[in-house]
Amino acid sequence: MRTLQTQAPSLKLKTELFQVHSFCDDVVSQISEVQSNLSNILDNYEQVKKRTESLHSSCTSLMNETTDLLNCAENISIRLQYFDELEEMNRQLNSPSVSVTSDSFVPMLARLDECIDFMQRHQDYKDATVHLAKFDLALSKALGLIRSYIVGVFKSVSESILQAQKASVIETHPSIFYGKFKSYGCKVKIILEELEQRALKNQEFSTLLSDCHLSYFQQRINLVMPMVSEYLNSLEKQCCRDISSLVRSGCLYVCQLCLDEYQLYIHFFSTGGHAISQILSSLCSYFYEFVRPICIRLVHLETLTSLCDIISNEILENKVKLHEGVLVEFASMTKLLLQDIQQRFIYRAQKYIHSDIAAYKPIGGDLAYPDKLVLARKIGIGLERGLNEIPSPLSEVASVSSIG
Repeated sequence: MRTLQTQAPSLKLKTELFQVHSFCDDVVSQISEVQSNLSNILDNYEQVKKRTESLHSSCTSLMNETTDLLNCAENISIRLQYFDELEEMNRQLNSPSVSVTSDSFVPMLARLDECIDFMQRHQDYKDATVHLAKFDLALSKALGLIRSYIVGVFKSVSESILQAQKASVIETHPSIFYGKFKSYGCKVKIILEELEQRALKNQEFSTLLSDCHLSYFQQRINLVMPMVSEYLNSLEKQCCRDISSLVRSGCLYVCQLCLDEYQLYIHFFSTGGHAISQILSSLCSYFYEFVRPICIRLVHLETLTSLCDIISNEILENKVKLHEGVLVEFASMTKLLLQDIQQRFIYRAQKYIHSDIAAYKPIGGDLAYPDKLVLARKIGIGLERGLNEIPSPLSEVASVSSIG
């Protein structure tokens, strides 16, 4: 009994140890199960990770391909726009209401240039050659509209001035000719600026600009020449006995006319100096042909000297030097006229020396010296005495007062 009592704690402890051992076995079993589950989870994670990376790579690849396709589609769309522009441009150019001065015409012209440039740079594209020919045809039509408009404006203003002149509504005065013509500048200035910008790069625009210069030149000559002729004929009648005044007034008139023509020209054009040179050369040549026959018929050396002085000092030195860059043609004409007058002066001087000096034969009265000097002295003394004997008004008043 005592033995059982002493063994009871040991048995109890043993029982507890078995229970703890059993519990530990369960814990170990659960840990093994957890490790197995964790291993499975890690395996599944790795598989999911690989699949996710693969999906991400595929999505990235698809997105890149989509972006490339969108860019390609956009590039194709941009290039196709050049082809599609043809129909709209033809519709505008063939419209009955097409106007060169409309807000849409200049942008259309710029777009037409871009389309032609694109087709020229990409002739390897399908139908690019065909569209290039059609765009060139559209450009020719647009240039034809511009030509008709500008030439029509120049012709219209010239006709209106001439009709008003014939109806005696306006006088033949330069300011009216220039003012009325200048008022039409705003109608064509924008178009002419577009032509001048493109003329350096495109031969067709350069040709059209030359045509506009020619039309301007013709209309200005048709207007100005009759006015100049009328003025010079009137001046010739007024100064038929005063050639110096005729040449002075004529030169000043033509000089001012050249300045006015230049100012009017730059109101329309900013390039093409040869066109204004033609106008100024025509005016100067007309005046030269008018005044030269008058000058080369002169016989008096005093008149010829006066003309040389007028042209050299008053015209070339004073007027031309103030506008050397503008009055080139006028300066050339006046210098040529001066040379003609100088040659005429030399010829008349030589003739005078030959006939009145070298071939001079004195008569008796020419050699009556010193008698002629004594006689002239006596005449002078007599005139002085006669003047002294004439009573002055003051002396007459004084004498009257004394009598009173």
